[in-house]
Amino acid sequence: MKQGTATSENGSQQQGRQNTNLLVLGYLFHLAVPAALLLDVGTARLRGEIVLEPWGPDTVVGELSVVWLVAGLGALILSRDRAGFVQRIRKPLLAIYATYVMLILMEGFARLLIPTPPIPGLLQPGTKRVFSVDPNVYPGVHGKKTFTINGLGLRGPMPPKRGLAYRILAVGASTTICSALDDSEEWPHLLMEETNASQKSTPVWVGNAAVSGLNTVNHLVLLQWLPGVIHVDMLIFLVGGNDLAASLAFEGAPTQAFLEKEAGFHGDLPAGTRWRSPHPLYRRLRLFLLIRQSVRNVEQQFGHSGSERQLDIGSFRDRRAASPVLPLPDLDTGLEEYRRRVLSLASRCRALELRCLFVTQPSMWRSDLSPAEQRLLWLGYVGRWEKPKGYISAADMARAMDAYNRTLLDVCRQNGLECYDLASQIPKDTSAFVDDAHLNEAGARLVAQNLKQYLLSHSPFSTQAKSSRGGQP
Repeated sequence: MKQGTATSENGSQQQGRQNTNLLVLGYLFHLAVPAALLLDVGTARLRGEIVLEPWGPDTVVGELSVVWLVAGLGALILSRDRAGFVQRIRKPLLAIYATYVMLILMEGFARLLIPTPPIPGLLQPGTKRVFSVDPNVYPGVHGKKTFTINGLGLRGPMPPKRGLAYRILAVGASTTICSALDDSEEWPHLLMEETNASQKSTPVWVGNAAVSGLNTVNHLVLLQWLPGVIHVDMLIFLVGGNDLAASLAFEGAPTQAFLEKEAGFHGDLPAGTRWRSPHPLYRRLRLFLLIRQSVRNVEQQFGHSGSERQLDIGSFRDRRAASPVLPLPDLDTGLEEYRRRVLSLASRCRALELRCLFVTQPSMWRSDLSPAEQRLLWLGYVGRWEKPKGYISAADMARAMDAYNRTLLDVCRQNGLECYDLASQIPKDTSAFVDDAHLNEAGARLVAQNLKQYLLSHSPFSTQAKSSRGGQP
């Protein structure tokens, strides 16, 4: 009888130890999440792919993971009664695992419902918006418009398979994305159609990688991600406008550090790499992207949504008209920063063995605008966008934009870069513009026609064009 009782007690003790060991394993397993996050951030840091900034997301995630691991392991190691500890922690541990399951399900639903572009900073894949435009607000723009974004986060059709077309990507901001125009009216689409109509030997695909508000720092970040997602043969950069806007907003003070932070620029790529890896991987989680976007929406009262919704430019025009006219700040610092950014883009193009065409920014600014044309303006603010100190006159804006365009042309000439002075070819009035610098339907056609003529006069089309003319120059 005693032997049976002892055997039963031993069996109970053994079962208890097994249960305790299982609970300890279950407790330790929940620490796999902070361990994975710490490994993710640490690996990216050691590879030189991120810089840990104070209060940056990578820093916060890394520090919280360390605290979680130290506290979790310390509580278990220092506990005198391990069996009692794991029994007490059982219910909180179940709550933690229930939270894990909930987050996994939420991430799954987010991936199904909210696709994200494989290239950070582009627009929301699958976006489609149909709207009507008031020609009284947008001169030269009429009727119902459709705005769609493909699965890569680009405006325009998906690219054909590699080798089946000469692939061109237009890179820029609002003057390239043309958010007030139809999919069939934006200039990159027209450039594709007109180039294909003018020659049959080399099919051309043109995608639109622009997002309103971006600048040359954003474009450099794009070039760090782009080669890992899609191969293109050529990039067309329509740049300068938002680099000028940043310099005005900072009243001529340096902008580089601010723009790099806003663009998510984490330094040049490590030697020998051609594009950024997705590390740290947690940044690719849909839930993280949603949280980050929510924070940005709170921080920025005025921002462009992923669908590139039209701004209420009527109220902005009224604000400009009621604001004081300020003198043009000293642009020397801004122009030097712009020069260095263009050189960085050119260096990246050379490293990728990628053809890049730099294009000057057309605008309507000039010294003799009529009162009706003056009322269409809303850009050129000085200070914070939310509460500007005032605005620069149209005459000074024309001089400022010309200075940025001349800087681009000078950099191209001095460094043997491919460049086209588009600004000199577009009339500075409402025959091409709806406001300061945004194109109307006719303006987009003019841009496409000028760029088409430029492309056809250069390789790989120039030889074909000469052949079709019987070798005539």
